[in-house]
Amino acid sequence: MGHHLDTISRALHDFVEVGVPAIRFAQIANGNNLLNLSTISTFFSGVTATTAQYSYDRNASTLDWMTNLLFFGSLVLSISAAINSLLGLTWKHAM
Repeated sequence: MGHHLDTISRALHDFVEVGVPAIRFAQIANGNNLLNLSTISTFFSGVTATTAQYSYDRNASTLDWMTNLLFFGSLVLSISAAINSLLGLTWKHAM
């Protein structure tokens, strides 16, 4: 029984020395990726909103209408990507 307890003790010691820092590094890297994703999607939301302001008052043709529709769709998707990555980042930090 003592041999098995020594083996378990060594395995736990190795896990604490090697496994815990590796898990911590992976969590930090994943959090940084989510932070970068939210930053980029927020930037694209701002660019899309600014560009949509220039074409919003133009509704003379079908092309103008479709352009405004695509700008609005792009804005919705980029805002949802920013919210999704911020929620993921909050979830990672809460754990």
